[in-house]
Amino acid sequence: MADESNQNTNRPAPAAAERLDSWKEIATYLKRAVRTVQRWEKEEGLPVHRHHHQKQGSVYAHRQELDAWWHQRQADTDRQGGRGKAGKAPRAVVVLPLLNMGVAAEADYLCDGITEEIIQHLSRLPGLHVSSRTSSFLFKNSNATPQEIGRRLQVDALLEGGLLQKSGRTRISARLVDAESGFPLWSETFELATENVFEIPEQIAERFRRDLETGRAVSSDRPAAGHPTGLAVYEDYLRGRHYWNERSRTGLEKSIVCFERAVARDPEYAPALAGLADVYNMLGYYSYRHPCEVFAKARQASTKALRIDSSLAEAHASQAFALMFERRDWKAAEQGFRRALRLNPGYATAHYWYGINLGCQGRPFEAIEQVRKAQELDPISPIIMAYVAGAYYFARQYRQGIDKCLQTIELEPRFPLARLILGWCYRESMQLDRAADSLRELLGAEPGHGDALAALGHLYGRMGHADKAKQQMERLKELPTTAYCSPGQIALVHLGLGEHQQALRLLEEAADQCYAWLVFAPVDPVFDPLKGEKAWTRILQKMNLTGR
Repeated sequence: MADESNQNTNRPAPAAAERLDSWKEIATYLKRAVRTVQRWEKEEGLPVHRHHHQKQGSVYAHRQELDAWWHQRQADTDRQGGRGKAGKAPRAVVVLPLLNMGVAAEADYLCDGITEEIIQHLSRLPGLHVSSRTSSFLFKNSNATPQEIGRRLQVDALLEGGLLQKSGRTRISARLVDAESGFPLWSETFELATENVFEIPEQIAERFRRDLETGRAVSSDRPAAGHPTGLAVYEDYLRGRHYWNERSRTGLEKSIVCFERAVARDPEYAPALAGLADVYNMLGYYSYRHPCEVFAKARQASTKALRIDSSLAEAHASQAFALMFERRDWKAAEQGFRRALRLNPGYATAHYWYGINLGCQGRPFEAIEQVRKAQELDPISPIIMAYVAGAYYFARQYRQGIDKCLQTIELEPRFPLARLILGWCYRESMQLDRAADSLRELLGAEPGHGDALAALGHLYGRMGHADKAKQQMERLKELPTTAYCSPGQIALVHLGLGEHQQALRLLEEAADQCYAWLVFAPVDPVFDPLKGEKAWTRILQKMNLTGR
């Protein structure tokens, strides 16, 4: 038999042995759920054998027979027009998380990281809509059918596959499946020496580019491949992205270690520098570290990444985010986001961040348009859904905000931002007990969440529970031993207690310390009692938000 790694075939990736000795092995070989291959046996004659005792679970199959069956199935599909829409390339696709076909559990991060890299490469192709990472990973280890995934994510094709590392080589077996029929459109094996594994996402993107019938090539101002690097650097980068996507304090701190190690090994690897900038931005945004310090580090890291590779969309978005929160330079940030989206229109995070920028500039309809685009790319992202809830809150449409928060929590019960905004919406709609329940539930999961402590202290003050409000203030003041506590957070408790002058003094300090949530000062109803105060006008001037 010829070396399968050098052939562009339509059959499943080869297994390690000639015989597969369980439903699980057969399903893994065919890249399907167990119940799918069991259905294929009953309905389509999948060649599965049983031992003499004829038990349903005691089965085996021969690889060569499965290959022959697969070839025949595809031939039948082609004759019936099953390649979908007259063979046209799909316009909307989701990349499902790669399966770990090896035995080493530590390769899981590599599967997840390369999946994300494939998503990023495909999202840069003109004419192709690609679901973002968040939507993709909701279907990790899922038994959902192609039709179910297609309907939920509004895509017409699914890219699925598995990763196997053996003898210094890495093989990815990829298959593009029509979401309507469930039939494969094509399958292909990509194999390289493991130290060159970072080239595989580029090869898969090139496969898609050839198929697209738009008549347009990839943007000429973006090189087809970035700065080459070593395997250790690439693995550190993938680990960093893995932890960054958790969005927890622990995950962000772990991702810093990975990105910094990658940069130490290769100071010219721009994606790792952009990743480092993203981590620092989130540490400042969620007040996990002193915002001025980490936003400055984010700006420096992203600027260095752009000196190395000016075509890196992620670095442009990271730099724009830092400019928005550290420098309050709304116009420069807008230019950065627009540049990022020209380079990668499918980058959902950049659309979401750009929406924040436009909203803070007093351009709500344009902000909503960016959020809409982010949702189209990532329709079930908890982060984007929570931002939509926040947009309803700032628009004072609290019922819609509550509904969106509850949808987000149903999708991701432990997502903290949704519970925080839910507490705000309940508070402003005068459902104070429900607001307290939401914030207490958040603090039960994350006792040191500074914004939740501030919101609960503010709420207790408005409810007339001064002693409880002051208890939350003391808990905030204890945070600096383990985390950053902003004067703005303490100011919110004073505001709830009706102590406006103390609140204004602390909010001025917070503005000097780049407290992230102050960018919403003109539209956040919590600050309504301060409007008209001279000190409040000074705060808006510091934020470059006067006239909003």
